[in-house]
Amino acid sequence: LYPNTTVTKSPNWSRFKPPYTGIYIIDFQDPMFNTIGKMLIEE
Repeated sequence: LYPNTTVTKSPNWSRFKPPYTGIYIIDFQDPMFNTIGKMLIEE
């Protein structure tokens, strides 16, 4: 949806398998962080 957004894939942890681990997290310094977060809260 937002191809220019900076994201990082979290490492796998505690033996969980996808989709419960290895998720993508938006960089909090990315300008879209607040915009996307606001849309999520308003949903």
